[in-house]
Amino acid sequence: MMLIKGKHINRALSINSSLHVNVGGLKLEDAFDGKSAEFDFIATFGDHILLIEMKCLRRTYSPEEIFQTEQEVNYGVEQVKRRALVLQENWNKIRQVATIDLPIYPPEPMKMIKVVCLNIFNFTAKEREDVIITDVSSLTKYFVNPTVEQFEIGDTRKKQVSIPFGKRNTLLLQNSKNSFKNPIQLQIYTIV
Repeated sequence: MMLIKGKHINRALSINSSLHVNVGGLKLEDAFDGKSAEFDFIATFGDHILLIEMKCLRRTYSPEEIFQTEQEVNYGVEQVKRRALVLQENWNKIRQVATIDLPIYPPEPMKMIKVVCLNIFNFTAKEREDVIITDVSSLTKYFVNPTVEQFEIGDTRKKQVSIPFGKRNTLLLQNSKNSFKNPIQLQIYTIV
């Protein structure tokens, strides 16, 4: 499985003109709790803030590996929750070091989209403690290239399914969690 680093995701998602991506990383040496805080990905998306924690994990095979991976995902959830809190508590410091324009006041918690992005598919479309868990393929499909090829049993031709950018961006802003909980790759398999 291809491992994708955070800087590659930053570049890939920068293609979407609706996202204003902070480039070059964002780090605070002394956050409100006395610890440093490093943001893997922060962007504005309309009046929302998109926070993404990237986790590069190995595919799991044994129960022990599954347990360890589960712990890593939980750690990612805690990290992105803390970063959201750092954002709220240290908004002025964040504004000073960010490479994107941020509003004067911090966003309301409901305007923060918190995501843990993985390189494996085991946790895609799950949510824990108001944090969306997805995979890099679903994330980039959603923001960069929404086309998914679909083959039907007994059909000799393939179909392509996609959602236009405008509709996707409106959907995300109206109901961000549901957009990631039901990515287009999973929608085409919904039984009607």
